[in-house]
Amino acid sequence: MIITLWDGRNEPVTEIRDMLYLVDEYMGMDARWWFEDWLKDQEDNEKAYDGLWKDYEAQQKDHKDTIREIEDKVKKLAEIIEYKDFDGKAAEKALRDIYHILWRELR
Repeated sequence: MIITLWDGRNEPVTEIRDMLYLVDEYMGMDARWWFEDWLKDQEDNEKAYDGLWKDYEAQQKDHKDTIREIEDKVKKLAEIIEYKDFDGKAAEKALRDIYHILWRELR
């Protein structure tokens, strides 16, 4: 990127240090320090965002695993119900398992 300065000169800015040099040269050291602090805050925000995104992805995976677990239990319950000799105790256990999974996830 080329920046045209107030005196008409064109200065190439290819890296952040080029911009810091121009800020220091034309606005003074206080402006450079402010700009460096601002950049550090932006880096910290980016790191925090990355951490939140990783947490979100992990939670999403956990929820998918839980949904698969519930799906397996529901299939088992459906098999018990469809079976000729309906086993009430097995059905009750399958329902209890589903309830516990949902309770764990929703609390």
